[in-house]
Order: sequence, then C-alpha cells, then structure tokens
Amino acid sequence: MLVFALLAALARGPVAHATEACTFAYADDFSSDAVVTDSYSHSYISGQFCTMCFSPWLMFVTDSTGNRGLGMYGPTQGWGPVSVGTVAYQFPQGGAAGDMAGRIELDLLSCPTLAAGWGFGHAIVKVNYDSAPAVVYVLVTQAGHYAFDVNAPAGTAKVNLVVEGALVRLDNLAVCLDAATPTVGSTWGAIKAIYR
Repeated sequence: MLVFALLAALARGPVAHATEACTFAYADDFSSDAVVTDSYSHSYISGQFCTMCFSPWLMFVTDSTGNRGLGMYGPTQGWGPVSVGTVAYQFPQGGAAGDMAGRIELDLLSCPTLAAGWGFGHAIVKVNYDSAPAVVYVLVTQAGHYAFDVNAPAGTAKVNLVVEGALVRLDNLAVCLDAATPTVGSTWGAIKAIYR
C-alpha cells in the first residue's frame, strides 16, 4: 500500500535518534561541487544567474553569512508548463543493501539572490525505494529544516531521494542509513571513505 505523506515543517536543527546505527552516512553542505558527481541526475548547473534559460537550472548561491547552498530555479524564458530545478540521489552509493532504515534531513531555504523580490518559492521532496512510486511526497511552501524517516521494505537495494524546486536553496543534506543486509559488491567502509 502506498502512503503519501504531506508534512508540515519539522523541528528546526538536527534530529538525533539514539537507536540509529548509521552504517552508511552521507552529507553535503554544498560548500563544494560534490553534487555534480554524487547525484545520479540533476538539472543544468549554471555559473551565473541564467537570464536566458529555457529549461530548469541550478546555481550555487551564497547567503549574507557566507553559507553556500544549491539554488534551484525554473526557466527564465519561454512559455511551457511550469518546471523546476531537480537533483536526484540514490543511497547507498555503490553496491546494494536490504532492509534499510534511517533518516534523511535537509534544509530548504530562500534563495538569497532573489529573496528581496520573490521570497521562498516551492519545492517537492520525494523518497522511494528501488523503482516503486514515492512513499514520501511532500510539497514544501515555507523555508525550514525537514527530516524524513526511511523504512525500506525487505529486499530493497536503493533508497532514492529527489528534490525539485523553484526559487529554493537546498542545503545541509544528511543521510543516515543502517542496513540489516550488508551491501553487495561494495562495503560500507569503502562507501563511507569515498563519499565523506
């Protein structure tokens, strides 16, 4: 049975669970360009504000405190259907695991380059297992820290995370997973060493 969850903003700041083993951990604060290689799919990443983009795009943006995040934008030109910048991940990154449980956390904030004129746009966060439809599908309309529990069914090889947004800045992505079935084709230690 599919469960579609429409969630309100969750508690601010990190949410700790004492029972989480976190044998696979991934984190990206977007201070580097790691998203380019760590995500399995993403919209075009521009080095500057794209005034003539006919497709959704992404750009690294820095707020007034110097904190860098990933800005997500829709097309700035053209008349097609409304579309949004997208970034997609699969965890664990390398090998496959089963019976995964844990947590995915991220911040969705205003884009500082446009906050004065437009404020916070909107984002959609999707979490699914392997190729099944999303078990978490959340429309986000206000800035905040969001956390999602992961409880993959037996035999699951991958947890997928997709974030789509327009006039939104993605920051502080953190994934903590524990797998009852070890990875196939790789080890947790090797994955952790490669992917921070």
